[in-house]
Formats: sequence, C-alpha cells, structure tokens
Amino acid sequence: VLKEALSDPLESADEFETSDTSVFIRPGLPKNVARRLRNGYWSVRYELDLHGHTTDQARSELVEFIHRARNNGERCVRIIHGKGLRSPAFRWPFWILLGVFTLIWFGTLDHRHLAKPDEGRYAEISREMAITGDWITPRLNGIKYFEKPPMQYWVTALAFQIFGANEWTARLWTAISGFLGIAVVWFAGSRLFGVRAGLLGARFLATNLYYVALGHINTLDMGLTFFLTLSLAAFLLAQKESPGSTPERNWMLIAWSAAAGAVLSKGLIGVVIPSATLVIYSLLNRDLAP
Repeated sequence: VLKEALSDPLESADEFETSDTSVFIRPGLPKNVARRLRNGYWSVRYELDLHGHTTDQARSELVEFIHRARNNGERCVRIIHGKGLRSPAFRWPFWILLGVFTLIWFGTLDHRHLAKPDEGRYAEISREMAITGDWITPRLNGIKYFEKPPMQYWVTALAFQIFGANEWTARLWTAISGFLGIAVVWFAGSRLFGVRAGLLGARFLATNLYYVALGHINTLDMGLTFFLTLSLAAFLLAQKESPGSTPERNWMLIAWSAAAGAVLSKGLIGVVIPSATLVIYSLLNRDLAP
C-alpha cells in the first residue's frame, strides 16, 4: 500500500516556496513546523539523499527508508531531493565529463616507451604467447616463466592479436582495470551510501595521482587492485541483502569470483586479503556462522 501511494504525484493542501526549496506541510500542521526544522529545533535522526536517482530508484529507496525509520522509531527524518540522473541539468555535463575523461585515460597510453624492467618483461611474455599460440606456458625470451600468474598475459596477448603489438596495447589491460575500478567504486558507493557518495568516491579515485599512474603502467598491480576492489564491493553489497536471498548469493558469487581473478592476477595475495577482511569483519560483528 505504501509503495502504491508513493507512486502517485504528491498532493498537498499547503505548499509554499522559499528561494529554490519547496516545502510541504501536512494539512492541520502549523507553518512554524518547517521553520523550526530549519532552525534545528528538532534533531534530524535519519537522512536519505535522493540526488542522482531515477524515479524508480528514488521510489524504491524512499519506501525502504520509511520502513527502516518506522521500525527504528525515528520521528524526525530528512529526505533530500535534487537533480535526477535523467535531468538534463545532470545528464549532459555528466556524459561530456565522462567522455573527456575516457578519452584522456585511454588516449595517453602510448605517450612514452615501455620502461625497464617490468613493462618490457610483461609485454614480451604476452607477445611470445600471442605468437606461439601457447596459452598455458608463459615464456620470456623463449625460457619458461612461472614467476607470476597468467591473467594479464592472457588478456594482453589477446589484445596484441587484435590491435597489434605496441605500447598502447601493452598497457591496455592495466588501463581497463583502473577504469573499471573507478566504475566499481561509483556503483558500490551509490548503492550503499547514495549517488552523491558514489560520485565523490569515483572522483577522488580518478584524480588520485598514484592510482592514475598505476593505471598507465604495464604491471600486475592494477589488475590485482581491480579484482580486490570488486571482491570487497560485492561482499558489502551482499551484506545489504536479506540473509539467504538470491541477491545475497549472487553478490557473494561475484565476490569469490573476483578473489579468484585477483589470484590469477598476482598470486595468493588475491585470496589472503579478502579472507583476512572477511575474518576481521566476522569477528567485529560476532558472526562466526559459516
């Protein structure tokens, strides 16, 4: 019933404007209620920020928010409404900024030669894999090389076959990993803490000089970072779902799959870090159930 009621346009018998803010007062309440709220007479105990949400997302979040507030006994809550993702004022600047960022991110991969020793080593292993067609045994100058797992060799060798062997292609996987890592932070942050938090997290990560540098250097670290980020984000999203539900199970499958990708990127550290995080989380929450 509540969800159906929220799907209808809001009708109010008492509405007034203060600058760019719309204030709605339920019939029967005095107007000084809104003034007292603005002046901090009552303490806001619970808040929901709807900035950047679509109509359906905002409606779903609002229903869940009201239920949580009522179950927790909160009597004074704040719901922040702003420009949505479909608003032209938000949509066009966002897509223009994203396009420029993508162009700069991927367009600068070949601005310098491969650095010794790591970039040249990993590029050569991938090149030999693409030439020999042996996707099982990595080789460096014809010598078997088992020091690192093969994930990045596989992807880069495939890129060499498609785009040719050059500096841009050699760094493509690290650039894709870094770019996707920013997207994961945006998505997880938006789902867990609101769209504004997701956008801020993605912006801070995209402007971090160390992160940007790793995303443009042909090493194994950015692939590892991406899979660890995805594993942690999926785990946190699973905790938001109902225990035993299908969404929780799907998110946990993604979390463990991402941990496997981290192992294939740089070895056992890819499972040690997620496992240690899970153990610490379980201890802090006193949840030792399997």
